[in-house]
Amino acid sequence: MYSEYFSEDVGIPRLPELTGVTVERRRWPRAHLHWCVQFFGLGSEPLQCTTHNVSTGGFYVLSELPFKPGHCLNCILSIPSHRSRRGDELLFVECRVEVVRVESLKEENRFGTACRILDYRAWGGDPTI
Repeated sequence: MYSEYFSEDVGIPRLPELTGVTVERRRWPRAHLHWCVQFFGLGSEPLQCTTHNVSTGGFYVLSELPFKPGHCLNCILSIPSHRSRRGDELLFVECRVEVVRVESLKEENRFGTACRILDYRAWGGDPTI
């Protein structure tokens, strides 16, 4: 598995205007991306969620179930492949993440969870391989 992160100087200077990345005092810029993510080890079936924002260091998901801060989980992010001639091909990123924060979103009857990426590997094609 890859355990190297991009250095902080890697990026596009115009990233905020191109992607809608929020300008904050965070370590990594965040892009408002809605990707499917499946979490494993929480029950018999994978828990499917959607990212709310993504950075090189982690992501924030919305789910109907609460996670526990401090827990480490395995997940797979499904990312649209823009290099493909077909619009339906995906890049899969298998991650080991740590839950760092959980927020109750009472008005939406959901939970917001911030996850830090500890380790990852990526591949294209079938996620069951």
